[in-house]
Amino acid sequence: MTTENDWIKIDISDDMLKEAEENVKKYNNFNIFGGGYNQKLVGEIGRLALRKFLDKNKIVYEEDTHIGSKDEFDFIINGKNVSLKSQLLNFHCLTKYRCEVNEKQLNNSCDYYLFTKVCLKEKITLLVGCITKERFDKEGTLRKKGEILSDNFTSKPIKENKKDLTISDLDLIEKIYKK
Repeated sequence: MTTENDWIKIDISDDMLKEAEENVKKYNNFNIFGGGYNQKLVGEIGRLALRKFLDKNKIVYEEDTHIGSKDEFDFIINGKNVSLKSQLLNFHCLTKYRCEVNEKQLNNSCDYYLFTKVCLKEKITLLVGCITKERFDKEGTLRKKGEILSDNFTSKPIKENKKDLTISDLDLIEKIYKK
């Protein structure tokens, strides 16, 4: 179980933002003016923030840096296949917020999901926690497109089928890299 005190805060530098924007331009399967661009930008920032954390802490890893590659892995850390999931955050992060995996990605092979929340307004990325895929599959809640969620700020329908759980359900990310 993670709390706000457990989250790892990574500042988004201008160089990191520029690199993320340049990487997103390399993708060719999205509309630059639609949601696809923002989703990929947030994903790239999350990836660069995790890399910055791993490098700073001298944690050995392998990273899939091939833009547009099939999602076989994002990072290999301590022999564990880690799928990174990043979401845009517009408000102060709370432990009741959800971490989600799109239904289309639920069958991807990985050992762990590692979740980040990216706040562009504050120029920070929060590494909020991780969970084994096995535990996520068992404990996550399947949500269907159109289902109305009303437990955060305003009621809104879900855009795509997904499985989620709250940040408070996650483990500390050190579970991945400590032996």
